[in-house]
Amino acid sequence: NRLTIAVNVTFKSAIDTKENFEQTFSRYRDYNSSENISEIEETLIDEISNELVEDIFNKAVVNW
Repeated sequence: NRLTIAVNVTFKSAIDTKENFEQTFSRYRDYNSSENISEIEETLIDEISNELVEDIFNKAVVNW
């Protein structure tokens, strides 16, 4: 089983419009089907969210 989270980000630079982008970022976590999703969902969401934040941050500052 797999929990996937995807977010669509529109980044607009006030300084350089060439840096603007719109992109969907997606991350997932696989979990054992014997596990109860309601018991592990919060942990999975936290882990995925942290990775998404890092991905978005890295994309936004790659040219700085």
